[in-house]
Amino acid sequence: MTDLTTAELLGKNIAERRKKLGFSQKYLSVKLGISQESMARIEKGIIAPKVSRLEDIARTLNCTISFASARRIAELLEEKTDIKNPQNPEMSVKDGSICFQNVDFVYASKADKKVLSNINLSISSGETIGIIGATGSSKSSLVQLIPRLYDVSGGRLLLGGVDVREYDLDTLRNSVAMVLQKNELFSGTIKENLRWGNENASDEEIEYACKLACAAEKAKGVNSRRFHQCSRYKNGCLYTEGAVRIYS
Repeated sequence: MTDLTTAELLGKNIAERRKKLGFSQKYLSVKLGISQESMARIEKGIIAPKVSRLEDIARTLNCTISFASARRIAELLEEKTDIKNPQNPEMSVKDGSICFQNVDFVYASKADKKVLSNINLSISSGETIGIIGATGSSKSSLVQLIPRLYDVSGGRLLLGGVDVREYDLDTLRNSVAMVLQKNELFSGTIKENLRWGNENASDEEIEYACKLACAAEKAKGVNSRRFHQCSRYKNGCLYTEGAVRIYS
């Protein structure tokens, strides 16, 4: 099933509410002072209503949604991205080589601390690498710079020998695939979960794997009660999403 965009979901909710109240699309468009064609496009999610129009719709349909929430949704839909195509962009990617050259990154220009600082990393085309770090250590932030979901704050990031900011956005993003993880702990103990990778792993190997994954502090050692008895759904212990990510 295809995920709905925000505009489509908003339009679907408007249409359902209109039908529940017994209003025709023509009646609602006249009431709001817009064409029936525009009303149809809003309900189909082809276009998103402006902030003022969204509030008019909410009032007309007697919706119980918060106007503040409605305003925020509309503001997000109207937000313009700062990341744009350059003039005369590169329309093809030569290869999959990636090179971070003195890369800095901050989410906000006035941030006191850099998320990434002076990163230098070269990855050859076809090479497979793993980037390991604790939750919140900016692993995802590093990867999201490659398809320009964010732009570097300093330094350069090259893909196929070309700065990613010089590519056509569609070309770049069609050449970079991101598969987001779904983190799960199976029923059972932490030790049992870790042995899915190697059922014959010794306690020493499991403890070493925990240290590599920055999970040793959470596990508290292979001889601890938590390690042997506590799982995500067991003995009253519920792990956070961050903890689940560490073990999965």
